[in-house]
Amino acid sequence: MAEMHSPHPKMVSAPLPEWYQSYFEAVLEADESRMLLQIERAAKAITDRLVQLRYGVSEYPQEFQDLNSALIYLRLLSGVIDPGLRRSS
Repeated sequence: MAEMHSPHPKMVSAPLPEWYQSYFEAVLEADESRMLLQIERAAKAITDRLVQLRYGVSEYPQEFQDLNSALIYLRLLSGVIDPGLRRSS
């Protein structure tokens, strides 16, 4: 698992949440045909983590907000790649 490194010397480096790797790969995927698959994998990892948080506590206080923001961004990104995926309002 990757670690976050803080530029501030008093802050301790913490491991990145597992869901973040999937999210990061989806956002950086350059091949549109592979991006949708990466987005689906990342969304599943994020929703799985949200379920875990429903029954537990995060060591990372901002994680719940980050998960929700990541899901919103993935939905926007998938709509740009495949406009047919956008929900009708």
